[in-house]
Amino acid sequence: MKHFKTMVFLLMSVLLIMSTSAFATDYYRPWVRTQDLTVKNVPVFEAGLGIETSGDVWYVDSGASGTAAGTSWTDASLTVDAAINLAAASNGDLIRVAAGHAESYAAANGFDLDKAGITIVHEGSIYSQATYTFTDTDGTIAVGAAGCRIFGGRYLAGVSAVVAGFMVEAAGDDFELIDAVFPEPTTSSFEFVDAIDLAAAADGVKIIRPTQFTADAIGAAHFIDAGNGVNNNLQIIEPYLYGEYSVSAIWSDTVDLEVLIQGGSITNLTNGEHAIEFTGAALGSIKDVLVRTDVQTTAVDPGSMTISNVLWDDDAVADSTSSPVAPNYFTVTAVLSEATWQTVAAHEIAQVTGAVRMQIMAEVTETAVTTSNDGTMALGFAGNTAAIFAATALDSAGTTFTDGDVVSAVYGAAATTPVAGGDAQSALTSVIFDVVSTQGVDVGYSIATHAATDGTVVFHIWWEPLDATGAVVAGAGGPF
Repeated sequence: MKHFKTMVFLLMSVLLIMSTSAFATDYYRPWVRTQDLTVKNVPVFEAGLGIETSGDVWYVDSGASGTAAGTSWTDASLTVDAAINLAAASNGDLIRVAAGHAESYAAANGFDLDKAGITIVHEGSIYSQATYTFTDTDGTIAVGAAGCRIFGGRYLAGVSAVVAGFMVEAAGDDFELIDAVFPEPTTSSFEFVDAIDLAAAADGVKIIRPTQFTADAIGAAHFIDAGNGVNNNLQIIEPYLYGEYSVSAIWSDTVDLEVLIQGGSITNLTNGEHAIEFTGAALGSIKDVLVRTDVQTTAVDPGSMTISNVLWDDDAVADSTSSPVAPNYFTVTAVLSEATWQTVAAHEIAQVTGAVRMQIMAEVTETAVTTSNDGTMALGFAGNTAAIFAATALDSAGTTFTDGDVVSAVYGAAATTPVAGGDAQSALTSVIFDVVSTQGVDVGYSIATHAATDGTVVFHIWWEPLDATGAVVAGAGGPF
């Protein structure tokens, strides 16, 4: 019995050591990836060991001195494009790129994944992997065939205003770029305008765990530009993006479908600009993301996508605490001393597409003045300009639309003037007008009797889509 207990103890010890060793190996080996249930078709991968393939394996090393046949490390091809030329389409071919490999691109198609189903694996740690330097504004990497994948690699802007690092063409469906790094350029004025540009109809593109630093220069527009046409099933998973983006790090103005943006951290250092911006009524989800900008209300524009657990942090404040990102929100400031806003006419404040729900608050930030002290303002829809609040005296000797007031449904009546967001009669909810607009009916105010000559009213507008085309943008004050 004593020997039996000893054997059981030894067996359990071996199993424990094996389990601990496996955990430690996976934990400290950052390139080991297990299947993520939220990201389809991402295989287990370990740099240095490659991945299994049913096709042929080709080798690339700019330092090789053999025959360049591409069949071994000794006889490796000298460029990735040469290896692609050796590979067969739709054969599951694998291209292994040596650590320390280097190429420079001064023209389009530095390499072109123009054969379907090719996988490129970059060997070595992320800091020793192959570096592709774009030395001219026209330098690009092209993806011209479906089902291709790239694991790793370093993509460096070597000149100012490189138009696009990756050009994913319409035929590049289901392209996957996994663990790619776009390092901070070595010269402060160098940058990609777009790191990745998607052609219209390039569907199923997955950008997984990308890293980009572009904080020194100010010429970047986007990390990814999906604004050339509809891209369905676009997935951007766990990005780490940090830079000056003049438009937005992730951007589209089309009605993309089945979009997923999940995880990661996105910082846009350009004041007033977005981290994520879909100005079209795109559908899908944005979830579990930290965005860092200078203004919370312009950090994320989801189009018509749902937002779940998306947090905002002020990029300029140390030790700050993040908070939920604001919903679709903008303000329209009616400056009643300017011709655009002051005339006896209807003035558009919200241009509507499709069906939407809006919440509107009218805040007076400068006391109104009108000709003869008897102008009025009403708020409503095109075709019913007093549907939200009826015509109300703008200026009765300067006592109605008064600086600091918030307009309510009974604004101007005795003892009902909301001040600093409150109401003398505790009608707090009446200062938020909750309305629905369908079939693209715009919203605006109308001035009657006499024009305004001074004053300012700020309209705060929150909105959400109710159909696939629902969207609201700020009106310009003209007739509607």
